[in-house]
Amino acid sequence: MRSVRLPLAVLLLLVAALALIAGCGGDSGDAERPAAAEPFQVIDVDTLAAQRDEVQGLQILDVRTPGEVAGGTIPGALNIPHDEVAAGDTEGLDLDQPIAAICRSGNRATTAGDALVAAGAADVRVVRPGGVGTWQDAGYPIVVP
Repeated sequence: MRSVRLPLAVLLLLVAALALIAGCGGDSGDAERPAAAEPFQVIDVDTLAAQRDEVQGLQILDVRTPGEVAGGTIPGALNIPHDEVAAGDTEGLDLDQPIAAICRSGNRATTAGDALVAAGAADVRVVRPGGVGTWQDAGYPIVVP
Protein backbone atom coordinates (compact mmCIF):
# COMPACT_ATOMS: atom_id res chain seq x y z
CA MET A 1 0.00 0.00 0.00
CA ARG A 2 2.82 2.30 0.86
CA SER A 3 4.38 2.01 -2.61
CA VAL A 4 1.09 3.16 -4.22
CA ARG A 5 0.81 6.22 -2.02
CA LEU A 6 4.33 7.44 -2.64
CA PRO A 7 3.99 7.72 -6.44
CA LEU A 8 0.54 9.30 -6.00
CA ALA A 9 1.97 11.82 -3.57
CA VAL A 10 4.84 12.58 -5.95
CA LEU A 11 2.40 12.97 -8.83
CA LEU A 12 0.25 15.36 -6.80
CA LEU A 13 3.32 17.39 -5.83
CA LEU A 14 4.40 17.61 -9.47
CA VAL A 15 0.94 18.74 -10.57
CA ALA A 16 0.87 21.37 -7.80
CA ALA A 17 4.35 22.58 -8.74
CA LEU A 18 3.40 22.84 -12.43
CA ALA A 19 0.24 24.74 -11.53
CA LEU A 20 2.28 27.14 -9.41
CA ILE A 21 4.85 27.67 -12.16
CA ALA A 22 2.16 28.18 -14.80
CA GLY A 23 0.33 30.62 -12.53
CA CYS A 24 3.46 32.67 -11.94
CA GLY A 25 4.34 32.62 -15.62
CA GLY A 26 0.91 33.98 -16.49
CA ASP A 27 1.50 37.04 -14.33
CA SER A 28 3.47 38.72 -17.10
CA GLY A 29 0.80 41.18 -18.17
CA ASP A 30 -0.76 38.95 -20.83
CA ALA A 31 -4.15 40.60 -20.27
CA GLU A 32 -2.63 43.93 -21.33
CA ARG A 33 -0.48 42.44 -24.07
CA PRO A 34 -2.71 43.25 -27.07
CA ALA A 35 -2.36 47.00 -26.46
CA ALA A 36 1.35 46.71 -25.80
CA ALA A 37 1.99 44.25 -28.62
CA GLU A 38 1.94 47.01 -31.23
CA PRO A 39 4.76 49.55 -31.37
CA PHE A 40 2.15 52.25 -31.99
CA GLN A 41 -1.26 53.33 -30.70
CA VAL A 42 -4.26 51.83 -32.54
CA ILE A 43 -7.17 54.28 -32.86
CA ASP A 44 -10.50 54.37 -34.67
CA VAL A 45 -11.85 57.17 -36.88
CA ASP A 46 -13.82 58.78 -34.05
CA THR A 47 -10.67 58.98 -31.94
CA LEU A 48 -8.78 60.43 -34.89
CA ALA A 49 -11.48 63.07 -35.36
CA ALA A 50 -11.20 64.07 -31.70
CA GLN A 51 -7.40 64.02 -31.72
CA ARG A 52 -7.29 66.24 -34.84
CA ASP A 53 -8.50 69.07 -32.64
CA GLU A 54 -6.93 68.01 -29.34
CA VAL A 55 -3.42 66.78 -30.14
CA GLN A 56 -1.04 69.61 -30.92
CA GLY A 57 1.02 69.01 -34.05
CA LEU A 58 -0.84 65.85 -35.11
CA GLN A 59 0.03 64.98 -38.70
CA ILE A 60 -2.38 62.81 -40.68
CA LEU A 61 -0.64 60.55 -43.15
CA ASP A 62 -2.80 58.98 -45.87
CA VAL A 63 -0.80 55.97 -47.07
CA ARG A 64 -3.10 55.02 -49.96
CA THR A 65 -2.04 55.32 -53.59
CA PRO A 66 -2.30 58.70 -55.33
CA GLY A 67 -5.14 57.26 -57.43
CA GLU A 68 -7.13 56.43 -54.30
CA VAL A 69 -6.37 59.80 -52.72
CA ALA A 70 -7.63 61.52 -55.90
CA GLY A 71 -11.10 60.32 -54.91
CA GLY A 72 -10.91 62.15 -51.58
CA THR A 73 -8.86 62.36 -48.41
CA ILE A 74 -8.95 63.89 -44.94
CA PRO A 75 -8.41 67.67 -44.99
CA GLY A 76 -4.78 68.48 -44.29
CA ALA A 77 -3.56 64.91 -44.77
CA LEU A 78 -0.18 64.29 -46.36
CA ASN A 79 -0.08 61.48 -48.92
CA ILE A 80 2.90 59.14 -48.99
CA PRO A 81 1.97 55.64 -50.22
CA HIS A 82 2.66 52.89 -47.70
CA ASP A 83 5.31 51.19 -49.83
CA GLU A 84 7.25 54.44 -50.03
CA VAL A 85 7.00 54.91 -46.25
CA ALA A 86 8.20 51.31 -45.83
CA ALA A 87 11.17 52.18 -48.10
CA GLY A 88 12.09 55.07 -45.79
CA ASP A 89 10.36 58.04 -47.45
CA THR A 90 9.18 60.32 -44.64
CA GLU A 91 9.67 63.60 -46.52
CA GLY A 92 7.24 66.20 -45.28
CA LEU A 93 6.76 64.52 -41.89
CA ASP A 94 8.18 65.71 -38.61
CA LEU A 95 9.13 62.49 -36.84
CA ASP A 96 9.23 64.37 -33.52
CA GLN A 97 5.52 65.22 -33.77
CA PRO A 98 2.56 62.80 -33.54
CA ILE A 99 1.65 60.99 -36.78
CA ALA A 100 -1.64 59.19 -37.50
CA ALA A 101 -1.45 56.80 -40.46
CA ILE A 102 -4.66 55.95 -42.31
CA CYS A 103 -5.51 53.95 -45.44
CA ARG A 104 -8.64 52.14 -46.63
CA SER A 105 -8.87 49.23 -44.18
CA GLY A 106 -5.95 49.51 -41.76
CA ASN A 107 -3.53 47.02 -43.31
CA ARG A 108 -1.34 49.48 -45.19
CA ALA A 109 -1.51 51.94 -42.29
CA THR A 110 -0.15 49.19 -40.04
CA THR A 111 2.76 48.59 -42.44
CA ALA A 112 3.45 52.32 -42.51
CA GLY A 113 3.16 52.54 -38.72
CA ASP A 114 5.81 49.86 -38.29
CA ALA A 115 8.08 51.67 -40.76
CA LEU A 116 7.59 55.03 -39.02
CA VAL A 117 8.49 53.54 -35.65
CA ALA A 118 11.57 51.93 -37.22
CA ALA A 119 12.51 55.33 -38.68
CA GLY A 120 12.44 56.84 -35.20
CA ALA A 121 9.03 58.50 -35.09
CA ALA A 122 8.28 59.44 -31.51
CA ASP A 123 4.47 59.05 -31.51
CA VAL A 124 2.69 56.92 -34.10
CA ARG A 125 -1.02 56.14 -34.27
CA VAL A 126 -2.61 53.75 -36.76
CA VAL A 127 -6.26 54.00 -37.71
CA ARG A 128 -7.85 50.56 -37.82
CA PRO A 129 -10.11 48.89 -38.45
CA GLY A 130 -11.41 51.01 -41.25
CA GLY A 131 -9.90 54.04 -42.87
CA VAL A 132 -10.81 56.95 -45.08
CA GLY A 133 -14.07 55.32 -46.23
CA THR A 134 -15.08 54.71 -42.62
CA TRP A 135 -14.12 58.31 -41.86
CA GLN A 136 -16.40 59.56 -44.64
CA ASP A 137 -19.24 57.16 -43.67
CA ALA A 138 -19.07 58.58 -40.14
CA GLY A 139 -19.81 62.03 -41.55
CA TYR A 140 -16.33 63.53 -41.21
CA PRO A 141 -15.10 65.88 -43.94
CA ILE A 142 -13.33 64.75 -47.10
CA VAL A 143 -11.54 66.94 -49.64
CA VAL A 144 -10.70 66.12 -53.23
CA PRO A 145 -7.16 67.27 -53.92
